[in-house]
Amino acid sequence: MKTTLQYCINLFEHGESFVTALVLSREGSAPRRTGARMIIRINGKSFGTIGGGSLETEVKRRSENIFTEKKPAVHRFDLTGDIGGGVMLCGGRVDVLLDYMDSKNQKLKSAWHAALQAIQAKQSAWMITAVPNGRKVIPRAGFCTYVSGEATGALQPGSALLQQLTDRTNAHRPWITDAGEERFFVEPLTGLLQVFIFGSGHIAQQLAMLTVLAGFKTTVLDDRRDDTVRHRFPLADEIALIKSYGNPFKDITIDQDSYIVILTRYPSLDKQVLEAALTTNAAYIGMIGSKHKCRALRNDLANTGLPPEAFKRLHAPIGIPIGADSPEEVAISIAAELIQQRSAGPNSINYKRRRCREL
Repeated sequence: MKTTLQYCINLFEHGESFVTALVLSREGSAPRRTGARMIIRINGKSFGTIGGGSLETEVKRRSENIFTEKKPAVHRFDLTGDIGGGVMLCGGRVDVLLDYMDSKNQKLKSAWHAALQAIQAKQSAWMITAVPNGRKVIPRAGFCTYVSGEATGALQPGSALLQQLTDRTNAHRPWITDAGEERFFVEPLTGLLQVFIFGSGHIAQQLAMLTVLAGFKTTVLDDRRDDTVRHRFPLADEIALIKSYGNPFKDITIDQDSYIVILTRYPSLDKQVLEAALTTNAAYIGMIGSKHKCRALRNDLANTGLPPEAFKRLHAPIGIPIGADSPEEVAISIAAELIQQRSAGPNSINYKRRRCREL
């Protein structure tokens, strides 16, 4: 979301209007999840993706009318069957909101800026977009950013919608809702799942790029000053120098939305981070290494008196088994497992299966 906001703000600053294509809902095996967004420029170029292929081709074609009419419209795309020429679609249906973003609209520009500032300041905030529903005419640029009790933009949320925001403070995924005669799409801007990568070696460098691109807030931590440098982690949200792996969480907060990835340079350091991690309420703990190493460290810690349930979140060896060998491949396997865990959710059977039980 952060990179999309920065891209849109840059277009505004250059006086360029554009169309957003926002996935409101999906059924079946549609390619992208709710909240995926693509930016379409007047020259036909685009940023981001809502699924690629024929879907985006058709969305771009329909955006031409949005540039002309300057009014939002919701389109349903059926991705089942054969569209001709032997081209089969992936299946499912998707509703996409096409909305015109006018660079001359100061309220609109303020809303985009407020969204980016909220993310940078780690404030609880939501992007709220009015969705045409046939019952009430919505204004052009029916969009705002709501943060700290104040809405910036063309919308002012009513009491019914504000109550939903209060009730869903900890929501991580967007939702569509009706409030009276109006319909809104609400996107939480903060509260993203956070990945803490301990270690700054080759795998960490590759992984930090993938986790950012996959939508995780990413922090890299190491006790070596020469390794915690920005050019090695150009996309990471934060790079932190820690004093000692013996107290790895001294200056950070770990909660149920935290994913801990242990990739240090020595097994002894891995053990220190793992021992501390098992006492937190992190949603996910993963450690690199062979099965033999992971089994040995687990047994050592079990002998210290840690209860068996402490290991239920442990994924060791970390990563989905895809035959990975190079740092890039290992990073892909780890990122895939993180995405799998995020998608499954805490109530899923898949979420409850722990690879440490295989050791």
